[in-house]
Amino acid sequence: MWARLYLLPMFQAEMDREWMKWRADEIQKEAEIMKDVKGWQVGASPFHNKRWAPPSYDLDGNPMRVPVIKWVDGGEPL
Repeated sequence: MWARLYLLPMFQAEMDREWMKWRADEIQKEAEIMKDVKGWQVGASPFHNKRWAPPSYDLDGNPMRVPVIKWVDGGEPL
């Protein structure tokens, strides 16, 4: 068990590094797609705040682009 605890920072660093690579690719794609849009700021947060939140990952370890919400009949998230 202690070995797992000692390895957690390394695993987190790997995930952070992969996220940074993914984010750099996404910013490059965004810049290419939105190059003709006047006033567009590439890489700007759509949330209009300076607070950073850790990236979310799916079960395979891939960064999630949109939150996954399952809806029941009444329209309420599970």
